[in-house]
Amino acid sequence: MNRLSRAVLFVYAFCLALISVLIMLAAVKKSILRGFYYWADSALSSKAGALLVFLIALLFFAVSIFIIVTGFKSKRYKLSVKKQTDIGEVGISLDTLENIAISAVGKVQGITDTKAQVVKNEENVEITVRAKVVSGMNIPVLSEQVQREVKQTVEESSGVNVNAVKVFIENISSQESYRIKTE
Repeated sequence: MNRLSRAVLFVYAFCLALISVLIMLAAVKKSILRGFYYWADSALSSKAGALLVFLIALLFFAVSIFIIVTGFKSKRYKLSVKKQTDIGEVGISLDTLENIAISAVGKVQGITDTKAQVVKNEENVEITVRAKVVSGMNIPVLSEQVQREVKQTVEESSGVNVNAVKVFIENISSQESYRIKTE
C-alpha cells in the first residue's frame, strides 16, 4: 500500500471514528440527535449546502469503493517479477531472489548471519543485505564484494535486472573460530 492510499485510509477511518462517536453520544443523549437534525435541515435547505453534502457523500462513497477494490487486488503479481519469453511468461518470486542473494553472500569470506530483502521496482529489483562481519575484516572491501557478487549472481541466475544492492553491516560476528571457506 503506497503513502497516498495510507493517507486516504487514515482520513477515512478518522471520519468514521468521529461519526461513530456521534452515534454513540446520540444513543446516550437524544438532544445531540436533535441538534444534528437541525444542523442537517439548515444545511440542506440551500442549494449550495445540499451540493456540499452531496459532494462529501460522493467522496465517502468513492473512497469506500477504492478500499474495497484495493482489498481484493491480487498480491501475487506484486510478490514476483515477470519475464516474457518466446514460449510464455515466467514468474520469479521475490522469496526466490532473496534466497539467491543469500546464497551469493555465502560465497564472500568474512560474512556471517546474512538476511536479504528484495523490493520490486517495476520489472527490476533492489536488494538490501544485512549481515555481520568477522572481526578484523575490512568492512568497505567486504561490502563491495557482497554488492558485486549479489548483483552478478541474481542477474545471471534469474535474468532479472538489479538496480541496487544495499549492504548494512549490523555487527561484528560473535563467532570465535571462523573457518576459511574452501571452494
